[in-house]
Amino acid sequence: MPIPKKVHQLFTKRRKALVALAYQRCRSYSDAEDFVQECFARAMNVHWDDVEKPDAMLATILLNVIRDSKRRSRHSAVVFIDDYADTVKASPDLAPSPEQCLVHKEALSQAFDAIATLPSKRQQIFRMRRIQGMSRSAIANATGMTIGAIEKHIERGLQDIRWAVEKKVKSAKRALKDSET
Repeated sequence: MPIPKKVHQLFTKRRKALVALAYQRCRSYSDAEDFVQECFARAMNVHWDDVEKPDAMLATILLNVIRDSKRRSRHSAVVFIDDYADTVKASPDLAPSPEQCLVHKEALSQAFDAIATLPSKRQQIFRMRRIQGMSRSAIANATGMTIGAIEKHIERGLQDIRWAVEKKVKSAKRALKDSET
């Protein structure tokens, strides 16, 4: 399969940045190189004429490759070999328990409820940064605000969310104590 010229030029231009991004996520240079190669393979299937922001598209593809890899490794069985007994033992199940899943789901729900209570501008900026993964400079361009103002909104958004979640946890603990008495 011939490599489209646009993809080749884009990767030649952005390869180092993609490797740096992948390394930042996985902390392994060899894994980062592998992720960038997989990103290149997936990018060959994209219709680049329809893409407005090719750099952002490459970063998205790369992050999806990394997520897919982590998801696969989480679900694959790990096997240990006992040198003394010459037996193979399967590792304990690394998946979270149903109780842990429920706790995480509840925490996520509380976080989204807290995000919904943020002032509209702060909520918009927080969602752009933390949920959509946009850079501070991209958010600044989209909103017409300075990067410093964007950072303050994100910081205050995190504080507001922590405060709201802590408030819910305290009220739930209080309710639990009241029901026990």
